[in-house]
Amino acid sequence: MSQRNTNDKVAVVTGGNKGFGLSLVRILCKSGFPGVVYLTARDEGRGRAALEQLKGEGLNPRYHQLDLAYGESIRGFAEHVKKEHGGLDVLIANGSIPFSPGMRYEQVEEAIRSQETAFCLICLRFFGLTSSNVCVTRTNNKGNAELCTTLLPLFRPDGRLLVVSSGFGQLVHLGPDLRKKFLATDSMGVEDLNNLLDDYLRDLKAGDAEQKGWPDWGNKVSKIGLVELARILDQQTRSEPQRYPGLLVNAVCPGWMMTDVSRPCLDKENKFGADQAKMPDEAAVDVVWLATLPGSSQPAGQLVQYRKVIPFEG
Repeated sequence: MSQRNTNDKVAVVTGGNKGFGLSLVRILCKSGFPGVVYLTARDEGRGRAALEQLKGEGLNPRYHQLDLAYGESIRGFAEHVKKEHGGLDVLIANGSIPFSPGMRYEQVEEAIRSQETAFCLICLRFFGLTSSNVCVTRTNNKGNAELCTTLLPLFRPDGRLLVVSSGFGQLVHLGPDLRKKFLATDSMGVEDLNNLLDDYLRDLKAGDAEQKGWPDWGNKVSKIGLVELARILDQQTRSEPQRYPGLLVNAVCPGWMMTDVSRPCLDKENKFGADQAKMPDEAAVDVVWLATLPGSSQPAGQLVQYRKVIPFEG
């Protein structure tokens, strides 16, 4: 029997089968969100196992398969939301391939394999470890960009769109010329951003990425790109207020967490420098606050951490 109800609010969390994504779904359900919460994941088995885990905790999210590496999967999910609910209220774009600094070849291969992304495995096996940057950029950046632009027309009034990034998404990690390019948000579209990220991959392949001002770790490039995506979407939607009334778009940094991805960066006291890592459920509280912020026009187009704006410029 169909569960169709176009009166319910709808929230979507991508990458929701483990770690921080699972915590986001859990905290969103516990927050009393007045409607349907979707847990999405690439792998059907892992996604449904996470769903059953949350149901065992007395929560009632729904599951839908979604693979950011494939446009067909993204479009199919958008069609499902439109058909079943008529619109969307909250999107937390959290889905990504994990990529920690210092990861060995076998660890990167396992991280990519766990995402069931065939394209990334092909890149890794045939082109070597450096090409994991191609996989990260394709899924984490271009995949999230396609997801957000595909779901954007479905947003109802006063919607909330969050792109999960990190403090590594600040421009301080780029050389001066590249900073200027990323600050030109007014004249940049999503395709322009994708082209700029392609420039990074070409420079990386040529062996002169650092000389051209790119950071030494591809994950920083990816996080900067995700913040810029939120800024571009904010500019786009604010320029069409009648089409997107009340929609707030932001990037969000949950801070350091005790997850499999973050642990290699933490010391024995679970700190990164002076920052104490949080448990994922604790970190999810601030992100869900921003995702459900009522009746506000700010923040918009910002990088937000712990309910405060972090300057994009660093």
